[in-house]
Amino acid sequence: MLKKIKSFLFENKTISQTVAKNTFWLSVSSILGKILRAIIIIYVARVLGAESWGIFSYALTIASTLTIIMDFGTNPIVLRELSKEKNDDIGKKLLSTAFVLKLILLILGILTIIFVVPKVIKIKEAISLLPLVAFVLAFDILRDFTFTISRAKQMMEKEAFLFTLTNLAIVIFGFIFLKISPNIYSFALAYVFGTGFGTLISLLYFRKYFGGFYKYFSPNLIKMILFSAWPFALSGILSMFLTNTDILIIGWFKSASDVGIYSAVLRIIQLLYIIPGILTLSLLPVFSNLANKNNEKFRKILEQGMKILFLIALPLTIGGLTLSYPIMKFVFGNEYIPGASSFAVLALTIAVDFNAVILMNAIFAYNKQKYLSVYTGTGAFLNVLLDLILIPRFGILGSAWATFFAQLVSNIYLWWQMKKINYFQVLRYIKKPISASILMGIFAYILNLISVPVILNIFISAIFYFVILYVLKEPVFQEIKNIISLNLK
Repeated sequence: MLKKIKSFLFENKTISQTVAKNTFWLSVSSILGKILRAIIIIYVARVLGAESWGIFSYALTIASTLTIIMDFGTNPIVLRELSKEKNDDIGKKLLSTAFVLKLILLILGILTIIFVVPKVIKIKEAISLLPLVAFVLAFDILRDFTFTISRAKQMMEKEAFLFTLTNLAIVIFGFIFLKISPNIYSFALAYVFGTGFGTLISLLYFRKYFGGFYKYFSPNLIKMILFSAWPFALSGILSMFLTNTDILIIGWFKSASDVGIYSAVLRIIQLLYIIPGILTLSLLPVFSNLANKNNEKFRKILEQGMKILFLIALPLTIGGLTLSYPIMKFVFGNEYIPGASSFAVLALTIAVDFNAVILMNAIFAYNKQKYLSVYTGTGAFLNVLLDLILIPRFGILGSAWATFFAQLVSNIYLWWQMKKINYFQVLRYIKKPISASILMGIFAYILNLISVPVILNIFISAIFYFVILYVLKEPVFQEIKNIISLNLK
């Protein structure tokens, strides 16, 4: 049995087994990594307060905004091409050229953050943090670039180890630096050391792929990379405006405390968003190999993936709506309770947006990046417009509603375009999860009324949800059982 389990977790055999193996490792690493990072973030938010946490979040958001622009979205192109390329020399040339290009763009981004941004930002207390958070984002982007190798080679177990190690380093450095000097500058410095350590180990781990990269650098490939990447880069930039605009505009119209409270809300929501990302990373190489070759199989895998994501997203949405107040109080403390209403609204985006990641990668596999540009452009434009209208009047609650409506409209467009490329159906598969989620929400509300602790409430309600699904004879349980039985034979 142990030999079979080892084979299942460390070898690539069939498509379904490889997807299941990669999903397992990405799940473990993402959950452990996010939990580790959440531990230090919650500690910092509680110890330093909403205002200091808001200053750090504001600086980090500005740095991430500009760094993403400079990154130019080369990772998906490298991943897609390496997944298909069988010639090692061509693969090395592509990887080396993209690596050099990324270094140049990152240097430009860091210089912009350090020397240009301080002249225009609203919350001046964040200026001293900009050089540090610039390097944090640069380290993260370089480490993620090394992960394109593990993803292309279907070796997510390596990525899982490195990602978890990085977050463990952030936690360790975070507690050490905050113990010495409990302020936001110390926390930013701890982030630099933690992410830098993870990036160094990742580069060493994959050093054989980067060894002598200057020899394989091919100027002729730069044009191909940039030409292929620009639609996805534009989508990434617009997506950045969709996700980062809230913090920037809140920082412009409101206080650092408002930024801190809203950022705390986002941290919980973003923690939940690792779920669709896990499955999507596992499926992208499969999508790339099936697109325009076996569209029927592509459609079935897409439908199964979306069905599973809905099965998870629906109870999370209902649970977030029902328990927003006790969740904010339990996680961050009384100072962050004003963010409960925003949390409830953003919980709605889980049901709306959970499948966006898998749809984006499905469209990308068909080389239809222009649709992604329209999708993210629509969402970004609406988000900015609604933020400017709603935030001055309604504060962070207005920002939450702006995000929800922007994502709703842009995701309707995404569904429509994917259906034109390869028609799929999902809604007919989720009637039982919808019913079970509503019943679970009522059950969780009752438990909250009788003052059941929120963690215990979540645990009991989750069990209740799956029991209802089992009673309703939801077929996903049998499908999961079949996959496990097949791959352990």
